[in-house]
Amino acid sequence: MELKTVLISELPDFVKSDLYENSKNCPITVHRAISQHHNPRADNNDPALIVAIEKKNIVGFIGFLPDTIKATKVYWNSCWWVDKEYSNVAIPLLLNFIKTGKEQIILTDFTPHTKEIIDQLNFFNTLKLNNGFRGYLKLNLNELLPKKNIKLKPFKFLFKIMDSCINILIQPKAKPIELQPEEITSLNKDDVEFIKSHSEQELIQRNKAEIEWISNYPWVKNTSNEYKNYPFTSAARQFNTKVFRLTKSHKTVALIYLRRLNHELTIPFIYYEADSLNAISQFIYNNAVEHKCINITTYNTQLIKVLKGNFTFIVKRELSRDFAYHKSLQHLIKNTVTLQDGDADVAFC
Repeated sequence: MELKTVLISELPDFVKSDLYENSKNCPITVHRAISQHHNPRADNNDPALIVAIEKKNIVGFIGFLPDTIKATKVYWNSCWWVDKEYSNVAIPLLLNFIKTGKEQIILTDFTPHTKEIIDQLNFFNTLKLNNGFRGYLKLNLNELLPKKNIKLKPFKFLFKIMDSCINILIQPKAKPIELQPEEITSLNKDDVEFIKSHSEQELIQRNKAEIEWISNYPWVKNTSNEYKNYPFTSAARQFNTKVFRLTKSHKTVALIYLRRLNHELTIPFIYYEADSLNAISQFIYNNAVEHKCINITTYNTQLIKVLKGNFTFIVKRELSRDFAYHKSLQHLIKNTVTLQDGDADVAFC
């Protein structure tokens, strides 16, 4: 068994290599490799992947996403997967990941199983982040129920009819807002200053280069042609990201990055004036209605208060997520952490 590290600078050649093309399992899509190669916070010698190779075949991998906290280089864990036949390589991959990342490791949105492992290793401190919220504007039983119980899959068409009938009766309504929205493809100097002044308490502070990189290089393609043997999302029936500047009397009150994935709306990044949050929330709700979204998801505590209090949802769900960091980083990280919803790799997919 060989563990091979792939650097950021090596990604373009790696996805053209014989190992990549002939391997049974795919560790990274070409468009994701290109995206990570353009990461403005990555250096050429930063690690991107560690792949486990057995008999010229990739049987497991773990991924890095370089970032910075107060000018200190850190690495998010962006993926971790092992073939069932080689489950014994999972821990060696993780330990190699920590070593290769020089212990500058942070994680979020990990599974309960991953949490069990990192708790047992005792290398990490774990924090509970603020609860999130998912509000459903429409029923979607035809997709939700078969996922929970595979025995219900034959009745999917009945659930779809039920969804359609009920959704006709409960159609959400958009309302006019007092703000002027403008879709933008590039941030100007005022936008950059606005983000800076509204993100001072955040652990990871973004700038023009990062926002535009995330927007221009997503990890999901708007197509139904998915990669074979790739264990994560690479394509979707619908994938769309947009950045909006909201103004009032020619003054910026919000910059919002919206992502729609298969009729689910999320807000990876939002910077705003607190006294305009009601109107900003209405804009987000209107966008969901206009594009026939099934639900809206956010972890922003102030936005959650407004959405819960001012808007109608047929179902409301509370969400939770954890954050973990290697103990070597505890001088940089306080007991409470403020993240944007899109931090780590969430905004890309």
